[in-house]
Amino acid sequence: MLNTLAWTLIHFLWQGTLLSLVFALARRLLASSSARARYAAAAVAVLAMPLCGLATFLYLTPSTAAPSSLPPAASVAAALAPTLHTARAFADSNRDFLPWLSYAWMGGVLLLSLRMLGQWTILQRYRRIAIRPVEQQWQRSVHILAERLRLRRPIRLYESAIADVPAVVGWFRPVILIPLSALTQLTPGQVEALLAHELAHILRHDYLVNLLQTSVETLFFYHPAVWWVGRCMRQERENCCDDIAVQVCGDPVVYARALADLEQLRFQMPALAMAASGGSLLKRIERLILPQPARTAPAALWLTVCGLFAVTLAVWAAPSLRVSARVLPFAAQAVQPAPKPTAQPAPKPSPSPKPSNANGETFLDNLERAGVKDLTVDQMVAFKIHGVTGDFIQSIRAEGFQPNPDQLVALRIHGVTPEFIHEIKGLGWSPSLDQLVAFKIHGVDSASIAAMKQLGYQLDADNAVAMKIHGLTPDTARALNGLGYGKASFDQLIAMRIHGVDPEFAAAWKQAGIQDLDIDKLIALRIHNATVAEVKAVEALGYRIPSADQVIEMRIFNITPDFIRQAQKHGFKNLDFDRLVKLKQFGLLDKE
Repeated sequence: MLNTLAWTLIHFLWQGTLLSLVFALARRLLASSSARARYAAAAVAVLAMPLCGLATFLYLTPSTAAPSSLPPAASVAAALAPTLHTARAFADSNRDFLPWLSYAWMGGVLLLSLRMLGQWTILQRYRRIAIRPVEQQWQRSVHILAERLRLRRPIRLYESAIADVPAVVGWFRPVILIPLSALTQLTPGQVEALLAHELAHILRHDYLVNLLQTSVETLFFYHPAVWWVGRCMRQERENCCDDIAVQVCGDPVVYARALADLEQLRFQMPALAMAASGGSLLKRIERLILPQPARTAPAALWLTVCGLFAVTLAVWAAPSLRVSARVLPFAAQAVQPAPKPTAQPAPKPSPSPKPSNANGETFLDNLERAGVKDLTVDQMVAFKIHGVTGDFIQSIRAEGFQPNPDQLVALRIHGVTPEFIHEIKGLGWSPSLDQLVAFKIHGVDSASIAAMKQLGYQLDADNAVAMKIHGLTPDTARALNGLGYGKASFDQLIAMRIHGVDPEFAAAWKQAGIQDLDIDKLIALRIHNATVAEVKAVEALGYRIPSADQVIEMRIFNITPDFIRQAQKHGFKNLDFDRLVKLKQFGLLDKE
């Protein structure tokens, strides 16, 4: 049995390669068809792999019964005879090597099974810890979306503190986990689009299918073609769910933007999780928003699926083959579960985004009309997501700028419009594109700049940004200039805002009788954390602190009421402030 298993694994090297080549041809023929068609082809290829392995194992199993003649298509196991004929003759000379090959395979399957079990355990923890029910509005949204998809199963939705992407956990009683960051940082429309994607996974039973697919990959882990077909199948699975999400929500651009924003929040989920981040994110966004070629007729799917079986069986088929009566029943049972392509309904092509506008001009034509060429795919995707059109580019150029693609995207993201540029130029400034973006980020507006100008402050672009960053408004400037210490410079106003010097702080020090106060000393008092209460406590011990300079010096040398009490305890009761400073400087009261 070990030798038979070893030869089954060896023969699967060419069988898996053949199946992957047939699938590659099918995938090429279905390149312009729907994602469902390509997914079906991948699923057939994955299903055929364990069937080939089982058929080979059954054929190679020793038999003592008399052989019988069979029709060519009676059994896949019987059809393997010509290809496997030399295997038996060579097996006897390798009896010592073949069992070890089987043991090595078993070890690999065991390790990957443990890995699969560990991932399943992690997912079960995800649905139990650090979760809480979502707000009622989101539960209602899930119910409405499920109704649109005609999904009757009960769906539970939870916020997760440890998941960073939406994910479906479980098949019989599915749970959707959505990260709290997605609920707080994405728009309601984007969240609903992502929820529609996860509901599509539940509708298609993808969680269970992915478990079965992972089992096939575990059994044939040593064959690269198996992993390649599996990766293609997962990619098309995500495309199918993307199509359903767009069909339910109706706006491919909103959904594509949700995927792009989600990418900034994501982290790698375990492989069994049905998350909205699966597949190639860039290819999924391109597929959603860029013009798609016309779909092929549904007949292409049937031709491809039938060809997948026909080409595979043709290699093994022979006019007259003999197998033992013992092998035949098992072989026939192994073939029966294979799906019949003609019994499947033709998949309905999912709607694709309209490639042109009302004038019949595509998005790329609009960019080319503006003289924009030689963009990379990433740049075109970013332009489409953020609405960088040829008209917008021409309007920015009309203002005297020659922006590069990254700057154009930044301008659209932060809402820099020609009107805003006119408004800023009306202040007499000639800002750069980076400064315009900074103005929008920090909320620089012409009204506040004009008000500051009336107060006698001639600001430049950097000052305008600094004013907004530190919350300096015209009203705040008037209040700080009304402290009775003269007009503050702009730098002093910013320093007062940074360190928290306000009218109440200045009034408290004036009421404490501190002399020689000015704006710089008020800022210094705040920097050194001086308080009126501490000054009064020192004065209660017999030390008069009349000036701001002494208060600052007291804070610098850490002359506290406790230090003064300790000095008086040692007999230093009539020392002036300068001698107290010397006691502190030389550490005369420090413990040895």
